[in-house]
Amino acid sequence: MPTDTNVVLQEAVPAMVDPPKLPHPDYNPCSGCPRWTGMAVLTVGQSTLMRNTHKLLWKGLDVNLTVAEYRVVGALILNHGKPLSYRKLYDILKQMPGFIAGQGVDGHNSNMRSCIKRIRRKINRVDPTFNAIRNLQGFGYAWKED
Repeated sequence: MPTDTNVVLQEAVPAMVDPPKLPHPDYNPCSGCPRWTGMAVLTVGQSTLMRNTHKLLWKGLDVNLTVAEYRVVGALILNHGKPLSYRKLYDILKQMPGFIAGQGVDGHNSNMRSCIKRIRRKINRVDPTFNAIRNLQGFGYAWKED
């Protein structure tokens, strides 16, 4: 869970006292992570993830993302400030760890760059000053709000 002081969790039902010890990718907002159990909304800084509808609100405005794009943005927000590799993000995007697409073994890198470009373009329609998705050249991306 992000440790930022800006993080606000809004619970739809009471939180679990002792979440089950399930194997899960805690970076995937759609995976049934115990951190999400009982929560419908997760707010980090200016961004709000709506779990039940797979929507992203940026500064309170709806960003029209696909479900796959929502998974990528959700993973970045859930790991606020921490880098996620191209490979990890691509696995989240496709929901198939190890899936190979594109040219060569690093084809996922260019596919993720295209995906992030689409996501940035959609958020920029709502807020032209958006710059929270940071590229870590040769590695991946991180969500870092100023």
